Amino acid sequence: MLSPAAFAEQKREICRSGPPSEGDNLLGMEIDFLTWLGDPIYADQPHELLDDAVVQRNERGEWLIDASATAKPGVTAGQVEVALSTAWTQDLRYEYREAHTLLTEPTSVTLQAVTQGGPDDLWVTAQVRVALSTPSPA
Repeated sequence: MLSPAAFAEQKREICRSGPPSEGDNLLGMEIDFLTWLGDPIYADQPHELLDDAVVQRNERGEWLIDASATAKPGVTAGQVEVALSTAWTQDLRYEYREAHTLLTEPTSVTLQAVTQGGPDDLWVTAQVRVALSTPSPA
């Protein structure tokens, strides 16, 4: 995981090095996020920590995948951080390279991430904001 500033630099570099994902490729990433977040259409079971997942695909936006969810009652910011980071690095990113950061605030945890399929290949940016059901202590 990178600092927000280091992530922003990596994101700029990756996004300059190839074309953004679109069409069926981006749809595949959207489905991967829906599956991981426990969407009942795609997942066999609900997510253990999160509810109310929404995933939007925006081929022209800063975040090609923009998702949100709400942490279940009693779930801590630390648990959300681990779940987001682990899912990104183990299940959602492309094999070639990735960068990500976590922004933790009293009422939410946000993953910002970018990944690329290969040298000069397609890339995807993603943002997942999870609202905490109970604010974290400051």
